[in-house]
Amino acid sequence: MSLNLPTLQALQALLARVEGGGEEDRALDAEIALHLGEAFCMRRWYSDVVWQFRWQADCEWEPLPHFTTSLDAAVALVERVRPGNVLEVEGFAGSAQWGAMVAEHGATAPTPARALIAALLRAEIAKAQEPQP
Repeated sequence: MSLNLPTLQALQALLARVEGGGEEDRALDAEIALHLGEAFCMRRWYSDVVWQFRWQADCEWEPLPHFTTSLDAAVALVERVRPGNVLEVEGFAGSAQWGAMVAEHGATAPTPARALIAALLRAEIAKAQEPQP
């Protein structure tokens, strides 16, 4: 569960960006980590920018995964944020649109990784819209 508690509007804006692009986007990877992870940091060493994140405050910093281009990174994020949920990705090599499901929440996007992240965001948006006790 994220400590950042993103707003519904932030999740919806993030979803639109994930569904809308197809190229690698490190700034978007960072936003995904910020909203669905526990912590995020962009560090500068000399002239290089190093993107790092960590899941919890007491964990080590590690390189920021390529959520927008790596299906492995997207699957790992889904398993971290929504453990035990069934996930599915469908499409064909060279396809312009891929579909994905996380639990009963589906989404489409230009790449498999983005489709899976979009489905995760739709699941999180549905969760945010549930009445709180």
